[in-house]
Formats: sequence, structure tokens, C-alpha cells
Amino acid sequence: MPPLVRKHKKKVVIFSDSPDWHAKNLKDQLSKKNLDARFISLSGCRINTCNNSSTVEIPGFKNCLPEGAIVRLINKGTLEQITYWLGILHALKKSGVIIYNSPGTIEKTVDKSMTSFLLNRANLPTPPTWVCNSRKEAKKWISTFLRKRSKVVLKPIFGAEGKGIRLIEKIKELPNHEEVNGVYYLQKFIHSNNRQKMFKDWRVFVVSKKIVGIMKRSSKQWITNVSQGSRCSKAKLDKKIESLAIKAATLVKADYAGVDVIQDTGGKYYILEINSIPAWKGLQSTLNVNIAGIIVEDFIKKINSSNGRKLSN
Repeated sequence: MPPLVRKHKKKVVIFSDSPDWHAKNLKDQLSKKNLDARFISLSGCRINTCNNSSTVEIPGFKNCLPEGAIVRLINKGTLEQITYWLGILHALKKSGVIIYNSPGTIEKTVDKSMTSFLLNRANLPTPPTWVCNSRKEAKKWISTFLRKRSKVVLKPIFGAEGKGIRLIEKIKELPNHEEVNGVYYLQKFIHSNNRQKMFKDWRVFVVSKKIVGIMKRSSKQWITNVSQGSRCSKAKLDKKIESLAIKAATLVKADYAGVDVIQDTGGKYYILEINSIPAWKGLQSTLNVNIAGIIVEDFIKKINSSNGRKLSN
């Protein structure tokens, strides 16, 4: 098999199994740049090492590779499937394709335990966290915090949009081993409710180490994800929050990221999560700038700087 050659300079990929508002928004912006953007499922790609060559085969790309790919969704799957899909992204990167965000960044952020470890190791403020396989050990850790009158948050190690998160106030509320897929990711609950009894935090959107926008998420319940019904509002610029967000995104080498920051009742800020495949529909409603357009501009810039050619007209 002949080596792969990029014959189509203007072909790019958006990896998404079910293109949502965000994926379609990106495609519209890429089209405006005269680029042929195609929705591709990672499950449809193949790695081929036959005939003395190492290639990644992408549906619709015969004997060529795209100039770049934006990862918009990695579907749920078995450990083997997710490992394989990340392997495809790594193989594409090794083949010279710009992957936005890189598979290394995705690996560091999709696993909440690794994100917490990296943040703490970098001396960035993040809630005290304990991750283990044993329910017995989890109960001991929870007991320690409950004695100090601190609540504990249980999160799925792979998860998004606030799904599967639980607030543990009593030991008996800790679910069985099977319900957490064998991993207990436990984090000290950070109280953020104010005099109006509203819980709040901030989503900061970072592109290429620059702040694109910041919004405050407010809710009467302690989960403040937009998908869970929280109210979005434009937030005032805060140098401390912005600094933490940029440091967090830089730490995991993210091209773009959604960084969640919370402030406790004593005024201290904590980084809750770094999202490497972030949503921005809620944030977009509070801003006048086109977020998808900014992402696409940065994506094209990275491609151009890597191959020395102008990608778009």
C-alpha cells in the first residue's frame, strides 16, 4: 500500500457520533473558511499495518488524511473501545494530523482522578479528593469528613453534565461497588451558597491560553451544570478566576478548555474540573463574540503553523 498523501488540503474532520449543536456550529464556521468539514465517528476508523505500512483509515478519505481534526465527542464504550479510539487519535497525531484537543490532553481530563492529581501536584487549588476501589476504604474517608461536618461529593470517574453525581451526608448513602463501576471518586463538598441561598460557580472558556468568556452558573440546588437547569449569566472579569483557568488549561496542554471554578463561603477559589471537550451553548448566550468562530480560527492557525501552508482562503 502506498504511503498516505494529503491530496485534499481543505478536508478536515469533526469527530462526533451524533453531531449536536456544537458540532454543527463548528462545521458552519469551517465552511465559512472554505473548508470541507466532515462528521466522522471514531468507531468507523481503522488502523491498518498490513502491506508494510502503518495507516489510519478514515471513511471518505481514500489514501489520504485530513489536515486536522476537532474532537467533539468520544462516545461511551467499554475500556477496550475507549482505549482503541484514543489510540486512533494518537496514531493520527503521529501521522502529522493536528488533533484539537490532543489525545494526551483528553486522557488527562476525561479521567477525573488524573485531573485532580495533576492540579494538586501543580499546587493549584482543588478540593481534597480520595479515589479508591474499596467501599470499606471509601467509608473510612467519608467518616473522617463527616466528623468534621463536611459533606462529600461522589462523582463517576468518567462523566459529564452533572450526571451521576451524588451528595453524601450519611455513610449509608454510599452506593454499592457495582453502582460506581468499581471506583469511588470522592471529593470534599465546597459550600458556595450565598445569602440568597443560591449555589454558584463559574465556567471559564479558554482558547490558546486566552480567556474567551466567563459565565456564572446559579442554581437553587448544589449541582450547577447548565444541563441540570442552572441559570447562566454574564460574569464580571475576575483576575484570580481567569489566572486559575489559564493555569489549569496550560497544565494539561489544552488547545481549548472549559474550566469550572468555585468559591467557598470563606472566599477561597477551587478548580473543580477541566473539560477538554467542553460545551459552550450556555456561555454563548451571555456573550457577543462567536465562540465556535474563535475555536475554528485557532484550529486553522495551528494547522497552518504546523505545515507552513495557508489552509483557508
